[in-house]
Formats: sequence, C-alpha cells, structure tokens
Amino acid sequence: MTRRAVRFIIRGAMEIDRDKFRELLLWVFSGLERAEKELLAHQATFVLLKASGEFGDLDQVLQKAREQATRGVEKKHEEIRELIHKLLDPANKDQALEQFLREWKPKGPVH
Repeated sequence: MTRRAVRFIIRGAMEIDRDKFRELLLWVFSGLERAEKELLAHQATFVLLKASGEFGDLDQVLQKAREQATRGVEKKHEEIRELIHKLLDPANKDQALEQFLREWKPKGPVH
C-alpha cells in the first residue's frame, strides 16, 4: 500500500458527517436539558418541603417546580442549539468547531 493510499484512507476515516454530528449533539443536549429541568424541579421541591415541614400533595408541588424550572433552562439550551447550528454550518470551517471545543467552559453550578 502506498503512502498516498494510506493518507486517503485515514483522511476518509477522520471526516465528520456534519449533519449526523449536529443531530447527535442536539439529541445529547436535549437529554441534558430534560435532565437539568427535572433535577432543578426536584431540588426546588426538596427545599420547599424542608423549609415548610409540610408534606402535602408531592406530585402537585413537583409539577409546579417543573414548570418553574423550565423557563430559565429552555433559554440557556436554546442558545446552545443555536451555537451548534452555527458551528456545524457547512459554510463554516472545521477550525471554528475545534476552537470552540478547546475553549468551551460550561457555566452554572456543578450538579
């Protein structure tokens, strides 16, 4: 096998299908968004119940906490989805994605 053939095989194996990669990232971040909403709802419910000392209808309290958690989390994750679309736009160079992944620092509290 020639060096040129090896280089072609390696290059072919390393290329990323941007559409599939975008779908994968959006799916992962969608799951993270759902998990973050649920975690925030459970945390709020726990704090409320601990502070009040009353254990009424837990399902109702948790549902209200879920509704409250949804508002802030959706905005944050919408920004992430927009960034994914921008970075994986076919017109964009691979360098922008690589730079983003190197420099990305998640914000917010550690769960």
